[in-house]
Amino acid sequence: MTLEFDEGAISTKINKAMDKTQFILDQQVIKDSNLYCPEDRGGLQDSAIIGQQLGVVVWDIEYAKRQYYEDNNKSKDLNPRASMKWFEVAKAEYKKEWLKLAKSEYKEAMK
Repeated sequence: MTLEFDEGAISTKINKAMDKTQFILDQQVIKDSNLYCPEDRGGLQDSAIIGQQLGVVVWDIEYAKRQYYEDNNKSKDLNPRASMKWFEVAKAEYKKEWLKLAKSEYKEAMK
């Protein structure tokens, strides 16, 4: 019995599954993090993008860094959950769900 193993095809399938899973996870991270992101006119929340590489999420507006690290007097008029370090707050709340999502999506992508 001879076993044929196409390492290139397997590697390609794994990489595609990982990229798809990471993209879906990044989108969920943005959605969940924006629950805690300050909101005025929507510019900060709308600025969230998946960065130059998968797995890097950025709120890409000039005042995002100040809002994230420095300004602890968040208006809660439009978002009562607004806080500093909104990604960290979301991670503390949703990390288990994010891991479950990633595992499920990867498993599905590998079928």
